[in-house]
Amino acid sequence: MVQIILITAIIIGAILAKKKKIKMHHKYMTALVLINEVPIIAIMGPSLVSLLGNPSRTFTLATKASIIHSILGGVTEVLGLIFISKKFRNLKMWMRTMLALWLTSLILGIVLYIIFYIS
Repeated sequence: MVQIILITAIIIGAILAKKKKIKMHHKYMTALVLINEVPIIAIMGPSLVSLLGNPSRTFTLATKASIIHSILGGVTEVLGLIFISKKFRNLKMWMRTMLALWLTSLILGIVLYIIFYIS
């Protein structure tokens, strides 16, 4: 649920950039990237460790999808942290790439949540 709220906020941030409100966009997105650290550290990290610590699930499709989700989400978060420090050229391309990664990771995370907790 937190991630769905965050992606909605990220879309608002993208609208700020589109409206050329760059300083506001930067502050807003910085806050979102930092806020995203909390569920990653508190919920997702321990969940992944628990999943990988269960040998009976090591080779299931859901476990492989969880690993892919973790890699995509991790790369996205690291890119966000790098953006905060402004170390990229051609930011628009990288931000669009990051948005695509975040959306892909979110969708995969929702599917995994349904697999593990609802079905």
